[in-house]
Amino acid sequence: MAALAVTAALVGLLQAPPAAARPHPGGTDTAKSRPAAGAVADPDKTLGKGWRSSPDRAVTAAADSDGLHVLVADSRDAYAWRTAAVLSEPGLPADTWIGNSCVIDPSHAAVAYAPRTFTNHEDLMLGGAFTAIIDLDKGTVTKLPFTASLVYFDPSCNPDTHTAAFTAYRDDKTHLVTVDTSGATVADTAASGQVTSAIPVADGTVAALGHHLVHIGRTGKSTTLATADSAPYDIHPAGKDKAGKDTYAFLDRKGDSTAHAKVWRSGRLATVATGKLTDLSLQQAGTDRVFLAGHPKGVVKTARTGITQVDAGADTQLSSLGRLAVDPVLTPGVQAGLANIADAGQATAKAEPAPGQAPQQTGTTGDGALTLTATATTTGKTTTQSVAAADAAPGSAASPALAGASKAATQTSAQARKIAAAVSDDHNPVDTDRYCSVPRNDVNAQALQPTPNQVEWAVDMAVRGNLTSGWVTQGGWRSQAGLGTISPQALFAKPGLIGGGQIPAQVELGILAQESNLWQAESGAIPGQMGNPLASVAGFYGHTGTAPSDYWKIDWEHSDCGYGVGQVTDGMRLAGHEKTGETSLSPALQKAVALDYTVNVAASLRILADKWNEVHTAGQAVTVNNDDASKPENWFTAVWNYNLGYNPPGSGPGGPNGPWGLGWYNNPANPIYPASRKAFMDTSLDSNANHDAAHPQDWPYEEKVMGWAAWSIDTGHSYATSGRQDWPGESGFSSAGFQPAWWISVEDRSQIKPPLETFCNESNDCDVSDPPPCETDHIEGCDELHWWHEANTVWKPDCADYCGHEYIKYQTLRTEPGRGYRLQYGEADCAAPPAGAIVVHSVPNGTPTWSQTCGNAASSGTFQFTFYPDSSGQYEAKGDLHQIGGGYQGHFWYAHARDKIALGGDGGRMTVLGTWSMNGPVAQKQAEVLVHVPDTGAQTKQAVYQIETAFGTVKRTLNQGTHSNNHWVVLGAYRFNDKTPQVSLSNTVVTGSGDDDVAYDAVAFLPGDFGVPDGPAIDLTLPNADANSPNPDQKAQQPNSHVVPPLNTSGTNLAPAAAKAAAKPSCGLVKNGAQACMGPALATAPDRSAADRVAPLDTDDWCHTEDATPEATRLRECDHRTVPAYLRLDGETQGLVTFYFHRELLLDGTDTFHEILTITPENWTGEIAMVNMNMDRHLCGPSCTPEDSSASWDGQPSWIPGDTHVATLTTEYKWDNSTAGGALFLKPDFQLTADIIDAPGYPTVLTGYQWSLDNPTRLDEVRCDTVITTSGGCVFVNYAPTYTFNAAKYPQAAAHAWLVQTELPPHPGVLATPLYYLPGGRDDQNRDVICDEGGWAAANGDPAVLSGPGDALNCDEFSFNASYNSGGMPASLGGLNPVSSGSECLQTYAKDVNGTVHLYNIGGYAPQWSEVCGRSAIAGSQNSGSMSQFGGFRSNMRLLNGDAYLLDTGITSGCTPVGRSLTCTMTLHP
Repeated sequence: MAALAVTAALVGLLQAPPAAARPHPGGTDTAKSRPAAGAVADPDKTLGKGWRSSPDRAVTAAADSDGLHVLVADSRDAYAWRTAAVLSEPGLPADTWIGNSCVIDPSHAAVAYAPRTFTNHEDLMLGGAFTAIIDLDKGTVTKLPFTASLVYFDPSCNPDTHTAAFTAYRDDKTHLVTVDTSGATVADTAASGQVTSAIPVADGTVAALGHHLVHIGRTGKSTTLATADSAPYDIHPAGKDKAGKDTYAFLDRKGDSTAHAKVWRSGRLATVATGKLTDLSLQQAGTDRVFLAGHPKGVVKTARTGITQVDAGADTQLSSLGRLAVDPVLTPGVQAGLANIADAGQATAKAEPAPGQAPQQTGTTGDGALTLTATATTTGKTTTQSVAAADAAPGSAASPALAGASKAATQTSAQARKIAAAVSDDHNPVDTDRYCSVPRNDVNAQALQPTPNQVEWAVDMAVRGNLTSGWVTQGGWRSQAGLGTISPQALFAKPGLIGGGQIPAQVELGILAQESNLWQAESGAIPGQMGNPLASVAGFYGHTGTAPSDYWKIDWEHSDCGYGVGQVTDGMRLAGHEKTGETSLSPALQKAVALDYTVNVAASLRILADKWNEVHTAGQAVTVNNDDASKPENWFTAVWNYNLGYNPPGSGPGGPNGPWGLGWYNNPANPIYPASRKAFMDTSLDSNANHDAAHPQDWPYEEKVMGWAAWSIDTGHSYATSGRQDWPGESGFSSAGFQPAWWISVEDRSQIKPPLETFCNESNDCDVSDPPPCETDHIEGCDELHWWHEANTVWKPDCADYCGHEYIKYQTLRTEPGRGYRLQYGEADCAAPPAGAIVVHSVPNGTPTWSQTCGNAASSGTFQFTFYPDSSGQYEAKGDLHQIGGGYQGHFWYAHARDKIALGGDGGRMTVLGTWSMNGPVAQKQAEVLVHVPDTGAQTKQAVYQIETAFGTVKRTLNQGTHSNNHWVVLGAYRFNDKTPQVSLSNTVVTGSGDDDVAYDAVAFLPGDFGVPDGPAIDLTLPNADANSPNPDQKAQQPNSHVVPPLNTSGTNLAPAAAKAAAKPSCGLVKNGAQACMGPALATAPDRSAADRVAPLDTDDWCHTEDATPEATRLRECDHRTVPAYLRLDGETQGLVTFYFHRELLLDGTDTFHEILTITPENWTGEIAMVNMNMDRHLCGPSCTPEDSSASWDGQPSWIPGDTHVATLTTEYKWDNSTAGGALFLKPDFQLTADIIDAPGYPTVLTGYQWSLDNPTRLDEVRCDTVITTSGGCVFVNYAPTYTFNAAKYPQAAAHAWLVQTELPPHPGVLATPLYYLPGGRDDQNRDVICDEGGWAAANGDPAVLSGPGDALNCDEFSFNASYNSGGMPASLGGLNPVSSGSECLQTYAKDVNGTVHLYNIGGYAPQWSEVCGRSAIAGSQNSGSMSQFGGFRSNMRLLNGDAYLLDTGITSGCTPVGRSLTCTMTLHP
């Protein structure tokens, strides 16, 4: 196919998480338990020769609830899969993201993607999908400013032109937009007629128009290239002919069973292969190769056609060079869903399950990893691999097509408030100006989310006319409708059918599955919870698919007002706002339809019956098979009518003599649906056919409903009839939504899908081999000509026997199954709040939450939302607000986290601000603030709570995701004095694209004495700044012996392996019983007289002391050792000489450095006559050459007793600095030999000594680089240099750093916890996290501390932005102290008090002293001045990424800590 249909299932196989519930029980971190993406096992055997060098690349995609996953694997990596992108749109409601993709070239893919429910709406299906180009190498996503269709061939790619073509059907035209790999538009063409399978070419597109292969120029003019047997599909460029002209390969078909692969070359058509319609495909994946896959019959003639036959299934996705055939990808949820419904409907038993008994099916659950199977075409061997769920993969930022409307809508709060709007609408979550009858976000209009058992029971009862009050549980949440006793089929009586009979339960259940996923409430509500009534995707607010740039824009005139499990629209508008010909139901009945699933089922059943009767009315009947209403197949036209509507005689153009019938869009012969498709959800004939259900855009509406009726739906949840939720892994777990219908054989079940030509013949001017040449919108004079209106159509002549049979699960009339309870996630927290706490709920006091156990909400205050109007005065953010029956006492709200780009921000049109206020002040003046976080609907890492204290606003950031466990979380203690405590929370975050949930649950205030002073808790009195104080000499580094490795190489030890064990003597061979040895170095120097002592070369130099501990600076390292040399005879020591070794390493050049080795004899005892030493060789490391040949001794290295002369050897090391931007790690070392003679004339006994094997140190490890300077230089990488503040000149910055360094647990910049350098601080992204609020310093600082007119208040963060210690550095990138916002840090500001500057904490709270970072509002001159020397320090110390360094703040104090308060007088270092 031209576009890769995404291989993961839609709703029913894959469920959206309920209000973003945590994915697994018990608090398990799913990501940690997922298997890592793995390469193919034993690739040499499995992949065959050449896999390491092959540029082959496989690309596929998978639908999922979080977005469309685009996956990539390369042959050279043994096809280890990775996620290139996860495509979704912020805040757009979607149970599943689906789509199509094609590969432009090996580095780029084009994608069309959308929510699964777009396939239910003609305009969205044909032109509402979002579009993007993905760079598969870099993992970047370029979202395009237009939308396209979800038709199976869209988009199509041409590797030769490096372009992709997207198709959309709108405005009475086929729109063809061609883009290049950058996303730039190459051509935008409007063509007449229904153009399909269009591929981009250099001067336009080549496509199918009817049964013709045509070329469409940039102006839209079409030229016929060839006439095919049917509409061509799988069109691909196939190289050039001898004249250099383009050739094209494509498939067409004969009838409903045979496909032909053909090539158009040099103006002629040639057939290459013939095969079964469902078992032949042509593919291309980013290269000029076209592959024939499947199993052709007879002779295959591919020679010189540009086509290569590959032994792979037609439905696999081939890699760029055809070496790997990837099976459609099923997500874990899909795999579980298929297992859960695999045997549904196979049993013939008709007995109703006993109450509380779950159907006997085994569920499976995924572990979060996508499992991929594939076949290596070179060997025929199959592979099974996994790719872990993507972590922060690109693709969730808003599409330009969606966010374009924000251009004129960016506002500040002040600007927004200037727009004339009712004050109540600013704060009322209900849309008071709506057209739909039952509002969203009304706490007095909450719908119960039913369990699948409840829905199936309601349908089983309703089709028989027994869904009446006696069987329905009364009262409770049902009292909201105000109808007293609820009797669904007294309100909507069981409908009669023309011709008699009743609606099969599975047809109604199939419609409910397709329309709503069996949901009555919004998708965030778990069965058993309350929530907003489910409104259709865009129907409540009138969002239209024709202008996706205005998706959130409200257009009440277009509200379709579909509610609940059946998406009932009839009569559901407010009186006065009815559609033409509509009569509104009574308000109470409207409320019952919207809130009560039983009433909704009864209403939906009546609508379905009306659709049946409409196509059975005399003079306009359109029936199927034997027209027995008990057979699911015979409802095909009625279901067609349910979705698209019916055009009765006289309603179309031409009046009574004009066309009439069922619309062309849903006709199975419409070429927008692939002819090779099987029955929707057909898993009975072919165990591998389940992936055919992965892309619902490939089936018309009625075929999808028939598929659900035949194979059921996986709901993701399992409930007993009692309502008890079974959890995955428990006995009896089964998430099949309902019992499907049954057939005598699996073959009969599969034939629920009619043949293609069933509704395409001369009666509607349709030839299945030459489909109507018009687009699928109703174009006057074209689409209407092909409306279907045959009185009877038969594809199962023996329907009485071979059509399906209804399966009534609840055969015995019984009362309503129990409401869902024992929820794994989502149970209400009915426990009492902490003792003494004053709770302010998210709903008014006394509000019924309809929780099963909590009763009415109790609140000692008020909760209020604030919304901001758009440029039209509409409140779009209300559409992104939801209420859920979980959390504290059974109610909370949630919205989605948004930054300014995603339409959030101060006064943004999608910003939702919630404020909790107590009824009055707290008597104790202080209170601890707690927030309740539910276990669903709380994901954001950046929930910024604003606490209004007696001294101003304090912001505290909470990671709701890590606290999402239905408990109270403490935000800290604050002083309120006489001010009424108030807390606010916005969905505005620093970085958020509308994906993460922000929960608004209850807030509690716990009065008490928490040690929060009535004034500053921190008071540092600073010395006056001395503007003339000279800067410290940053080059003057104190030597020490501490080894502090860089952060990124802390596990690397460059010392030889032998040196890591305890040092041992180095001994030569035994010769005539004699053996010479040296080392190990003595732990302490031997006693010797002053006469024996050899003075250091320079007693004033730290390097020449007798300290045996090695010491270093960044450029110099010194080591001193006393090494014994001794002679053994027959194992007994005969003599001993100790030598004083002094080695100095000087990193004094660009591409060279030097070693000075000094050897001095000290003690000489026993029978040794002479010791001669010789430098054997120096060692260094790769790309480093010691210059031994040019080194010579100063003083001979030969000694006899009494000789005390010094021998010195200076050696130069030269390293390769020719590679720019490189770094080498070196270990200077040497090996020498010693000749020991015990008496004159006796033989020499040899031994040796290697420096690094004796008393090893890491201080002498050298790193040389050409990063800091192109000529190069070296440092001792394990020495941490110290940056020193000029505290006298910049006391504000020094005091802030001192406070964080001294008082907070990370103690950044001291020896035990050094700072680790991060070049650029991720382009200041770390600073953006800590100083995340525009104007924070100005809002909190004191201008009196500024130095003059050019100075400004500034946010000073510590640890530094350019360090791994920064609170803004994420843990995933190596951050040591990550936070989500600067409001989590210790917050201070500088204030001038009578001419003396103090550093105070931001008022109203006392520090926890467990903070890991600090931010302070100080003078900008102080902040920048304190770091003005750092650039030179960094260069001189040659700091690279991860290098350790220390900070000397230059200031100290005398402090008086009292409780949680700290008062200090700061003084400068002497």
